[in-house]
Amino acid sequence: MTDITTPLIQKHTPYGIFEVYTSVEGISQHKFMQVTQIHSAKIIQCMPSHTPQEISTFQADGIVYFREEILPVTKTNFLIKTADCLPVFLGSKIGGAMLHAGWRGLEQKILQHDLVQKLKPDYAFIGPHICQNCYQVGPEFQEHFPKSPGLQLKDAQWYFGLQAEASFQMREIFGRIQIEYSDLCTFCDQRLHSYRRGNAKQRNYNIFRPNF
Repeated sequence: MTDITTPLIQKHTPYGIFEVYTSVEGISQHKFMQVTQIHSAKIIQCMPSHTPQEISTFQADGIVYFREEILPVTKTNFLIKTADCLPVFLGSKIGGAMLHAGWRGLEQKILQHDLVQKLKPDYAFIGPHICQNCYQVGPEFQEHFPKSPGLQLKDAQWYFGLQAEASFQMREIFGRIQIEYSDLCTFCDQRLHSYRRGNAKQRNYNIFRPNF
């Protein structure tokens, strides 16, 4: 039997540890900051005065922190919930960003947000998400992403690669940023929760623990 308090994924990055849990019980051992996600391109900056309760009242899809501002005050973790969308961490020596990027967020360029650009990230990690082979979309995606390397027509049906589009957008503005990925698909892997597989309420919990 799997220990629900053990992360399904534990990725050591240059700026901290990225973990994925599949239950609320698994994350209960951590203190973390999380926003109320709304499938947008909005991002908030975590300030020393913010409490977890206050952060949770913000409607957004990302949190940015700057080390020199929050390091003297608190050692905190950052949480993003997903069911098929991308959980993305971007980091640099001055801070990091934990983002929820679905197709709407990608269309609105959440990965190129002003706060993310301020970080000047040189590293990114993309956690488990629905893979291109499983993400069937409509022809309107040609209008949403006219130049996307993630859009593919196969057997008269369109498929969209969130990871390919995210990588394209990050390299477009951050140049030779190092990008790493999880090879797990939320739809294929039964251990993970997937909205498209019928898990309308359950979520995967992606936590980033900075190296403070």
